Amino acid sequence: MSLCISKFNISPTLFQKIEEIHTLAKKIETEKKTLVLYHLTSLFEAYHYVFYVNFIDTILQKRKGKIVDWGGFVGQVTILLRSLGYDCDNAVLAYPSTKKDFERFEIPYVLIKNQKKFLIKKIVCLLLSLLAFLNMFMKTT
Repeated sequence: MSLCISKFNISPTLFQKIEEIHTLAKKIETEKKTLVLYHLTSLFEAYHYVFYVNFIDTILQKRKGKIVDWGGFVGQVTILLRSLGYDCDNAVLAYPSTKKDFERFEIPYVLIKNQKKFLIKKIVCLLLSLLAFLNMFMKTT
């Protein structure tokens, strides 16, 4: 794992957190058979989130501001981003059935009540994010 961390400059905190999430997800699935945590019960699948969050961290470079994990459901990306010091909320259309099981991570859920407005805002946010990324990219080249 040290080769992987040094090669991609990935914070060991991300691996520690995802392994904690993975262990909890396996325990919940064994006890409750929810079938909503499959992507977290496989460590291989769970590690994907480490690389997603590392990519986000590489782009943001610890800039301040609110991050909204749109449709985050369980909240693993929110947990990982918060472990790196980002201010992140997990915006969901409905609370996950496993919400109580993940309380120790203190995930800030934001319940989206108007789905149509949510989708419009999400599209606008994605477009603005893309424009900001392109602007940042153009400045560095």
